[in-house]
Amino acid sequence: MEKQMTNKNNNYAGDILVSIYNAWGDRNDLQPLPSADEIDTDKLTRKQADFVVKFQEAWESANQVDEFIYFAKQDEKDHRKSNVKTDNETTKSFFDSCLEDIDIPEHWVDISYGNDACPSFQVGRYHIFVDHKLQSKRESGLPNRFHIGYCADYGEFAESNFSQVCDTLDEVIAIIKKDEIREVVKFEFCTQKQMLFFMYGDQKVFNARCFPGTSRSAQFDVDYKLTLKQFAMMTNFNERNINA
Repeated sequence: MEKQMTNKNNNYAGDILVSIYNAWGDRNDLQPLPSADEIDTDKLTRKQADFVVKFQEAWESANQVDEFIYFAKQDEKDHRKSNVKTDNETTKSFFDSCLEDIDIPEHWVDISYGNDACPSFQVGRYHIFVDHKLQSKRESGLPNRFHIGYCADYGEFAESNFSQVCDTLDEVIAIIKKDEIREVVKFEFCTQKQMLFFMYGDQKVFNARCFPGTSRSAQFDVDYKLTLKQFAMMTNFNERNINA
């Protein structure tokens, strides 16, 4: 009976954070957040209650919201358009030419707006740079077309730990697929033991289960168990906004 009550309490805490997270993730369609009076604190552990308060305080600060998820849907697009129009009129056409002969997988997250040399993508913890097929046109001047970096837990680019170069997209995909088992293990551990929220300051929200590069100051730890359904609700919502 005690175990059953614990599971119900964890589900309740998870439902609260799902609603807060989803509301924070979409400023165009704000969802009502539960106020302190509406939350049954008897159903929450001290750690759960503290986290809910912390998350609410962050939500209520307009500046923090603007610095976090708002950029995922608005500022990223504005920044990219600005770069094309004012900073470098040829950037977009060059980037397009880098990708014209290959089909980038749909689940790769385009983060090219932060680059000035070639397009790049985030796949889990991998950061992949795609240069031009013709070496003579590559801004980097490097001999290999694809460069893969591996991001550390808190946004540190772990080049010393993992960095590879490839000549074809198939090679890149093979490297990523080889590591999928490890990512699944992390996903299960994260679901059963701990949930990590990652917001990347002025860029975008990433899928939490993949532990991508993030801002240290924007890490929130959840010290309770989420159900698989609750975890899926968060990651699915996150992915929809990434690809929007």
